[in-house]
Amino acid sequence: MNKFADTLRQNRRFLISTHVQPDGDGIGSEIALYHHLKKTGKEAWVINPSPTPEKFEVIDPSRIIQVFSSGLKVPEVDAVIIVDTNEVKMLGTLAPVVENLKVPILFVDHHVKELQDTSGHLIDEKSGSSGEIVYRFIKSEGTELTFEMAQALYVAILTDTGNFRFQRTSPSTHETVADLLRTGVKPEQVFQSVFGKDSAEKLRLLGKTLQTLKLECQGQFAWVSISKSDRDQSQATIEDTESFIGHLTVLRDVKIVALFREEDNGTTKLSLRGLHNQPVVEIAKKFGGGGHKFAAGAKIQKPIQETVDLVLKEVSSKL
Repeated sequence: MNKFADTLRQNRRFLISTHVQPDGDGIGSEIALYHHLKKTGKEAWVINPSPTPEKFEVIDPSRIIQVFSSGLKVPEVDAVIIVDTNEVKMLGTLAPVVENLKVPILFVDHHVKELQDTSGHLIDEKSGSSGEIVYRFIKSEGTELTFEMAQALYVAILTDTGNFRFQRTSPSTHETVADLLRTGVKPEQVFQSVFGKDSAEKLRLLGKTLQTLKLECQGQFAWVSISKSDRDQSQATIEDTESFIGHLTVLRDVKIVALFREEDNGTTKLSLRGLHNQPVVEIAKKFGGGGHKFAAGAKIQKPIQETVDLVLKEVSSKL
């Protein structure tokens, strides 16, 4: 943490970003860091490779976040801070631009590390969210939490701990949240802003998706699939499907759950969750992906049925 703090103190201009298809943890963490930098007299810009989902607009009411496009001029900076991933490639089309800046790149993350050298970064695989890491850093620097920072971090922690139910939710998680609530964050208002905006299109697609449910490996592996035609017919968005896998985690006796989503180009997005201390990140890595020990995924350059067959074979070997 000291080397990370030294880099921030020694430089003045920072670019902050997060991975493609950003979630609450990535967006909340980067907005909190942005306000911290501004409060300490620094210049900062937040540029993401993908738009902010509507449900996370509560994190950025001032519209600080810019969305990268070929026409957007990226400012000259002294360093780049990337949150909620420790791989530059996860920035999508923004990745080569960041690399061409030829400045130090700092990571703030809680996924399984891909870095050989983590000194100078904030990496903690035991943390339930990147938001918790950012909170600890801000507090260690003595920066006073504003309401904007606290609300951003609350959404980050709330969403990435699965409403405080995932395995890495700790006493420290709840102590952090208690401090955030003291700034005036209203849990009910945040919950409605984030989770109270589902569309009829999303619910229709969820219904179709759950009808594809299959149980394999003597009931220990449950999976569903989403075809492009079903997505198109329902008029639901890609972002709408991100939460669907959570509905499988309540199944009795299941140790691994998976969601296979057919992408617009015919490839497959795989999402995995491990239950009852069953890790899944190595399965994701087998297909070029990664993530947390118990929550991981991959983008697989194969049609959905071929992907299902390959993953089923791999899961069977684990179970």
